[in-house]
Amino acid sequence: MAQTALLISDVAYARRIGIQPALPRKSLRGVLLNCGPYDPTQPNWDSPYGDFMRTVIWSYVGTRDPADPRVAQMSVTPHVTAAYPPAFITVGNADPLALQSTALAEALRAKGVEVDALFFPADYQPPLGHEYQLLIGTREGRQAFDRSVAFLRAHAN
Repeated sequence: MAQTALLISDVAYARRIGIQPALPRKSLRGVLLNCGPYDPTQPNWDSPYGDFMRTVIWSYVGTRDPADPRVAQMSVTPHVTAAYPPAFITVGNADPLALQSTALAEALRAKGVEVDALFFPADYQPPLGHEYQLLIGTREGRQAFDRSVAFLRAHAN
């Protein structure tokens, strides 16, 4: 979803990728981003997370080689512009993708993009793993759901 929003909001990026967006930028009023790999050029390749990112890269690009130039091209964080839509970003504190989400939020804010972020301190208990927001029966899952709905309502008009 993050890259789709980038393609729609940045014509030059879409052209570099070779995709003609089907939606005009004015149709994209906001984006919900839950614990994604927003910059696959940044992980610690020697960690178990590195293996996960190689799989993500392989799924998108057809290679497991993080040095392939297409990996840098598919990265969202270094390519965001002020035209990126408002974003709600959340990630669990024990998610291996947490640094990806916080870095994207920082990059968007630096460009003046509205960001509503739901992040948890590193020592938050219980630890919240990948896709914690799907556990709607938990307090944290419900909080993420409520914040997502509020974000969507605020940007629907």
